Amino acid sequence: MKRTLIISVIILLAAGTSLLAQPFPPQPDMGKPFMHKMMIEQLKLSEEQQKQFKDLHFKNEKNEIEVRAQIKLLRLEMKQALSEDNIDKSDVLSISEKISKLQGELKTNKLKMMLEINDMLSADQRKIWKDNILMMGNDRMDGPRAPKFDMPYRQHGRRSN
Repeated sequence: MKRTLIISVIILLAAGTSLLAQPFPPQPDMGKPFMHKMMIEQLKLSEEQQKQFKDLHFKNEKNEIEVRAQIKLLRLEMKQALSEDNIDKSDVLSISEKISKLQGELKTNKLKMMLEINDMLSADQRKIWKDNILMMGNDRMDGPRAPKFDMPYRQHGRRSN
């Protein structure tokens, strides 16, 4: 009897654990394309503005890919330099400075893009842009600085994590 009870408990625990290991249902895609579409809808961009917006984002994304690739290569060089028996401090510091400069370039380029978008908007659109888009900060979607526009995952007080 005890043996049956112990085996039953083990089976129930194993089944319960495997149920918890199942993946959660897919959440809506909150990536860049979704955000771009949402911005276009919220700002009510004209056809010309939509074209400018899209061109600007593609130009910026190309640049971002190139700079991030350079950063990855420099990080690999850093790893290699640090793995040497005799670490060349000046080489390591030089690589670190290059990485920092490129990271700064990424942030500056993002800011320039935001300023260019701001310049192409009308006064009414700028208000929406500043109230919603610029308040996100670091692409965060939760908290007091979150955008105020209607987000599908914010319905009924639920959050997607």
